[in-house]
Amino acid sequence: MIVWHGIGSILDITNKLSIMADITTIGDLKKAIANLPDDFSIEFRVRRRLTDEELKERRYPYPFDTTYIEGIDFDDIGWSDKEACFGVTLPQE
Repeated sequence: MIVWHGIGSILDITNKLSIMADITTIGDLKKAIANLPDDFSIEFRVRRRLTDEELKERRYPYPFDTTYIEGIDFDDIGWSDKEACFGVTLPQE
């Protein structure tokens, strides 16, 4: 599943979560980004869904731990058998 982040207001967490859960096909992705300007850049974030216990300890109801990794390059798109693959390269440490 592709997780999309950044649509709508930062305060509109409920709407974002429904968008994230719904993007599972290329058609879903096209609909989600259809109105974005062509000059928007692409940024990648790595997320882990929190357990119910972890979520209870949060001050706000955002159910993901997010890791920001500087220097991820989006450098490949491939497809076969009705599956798309988006390739990224992590920066060397």
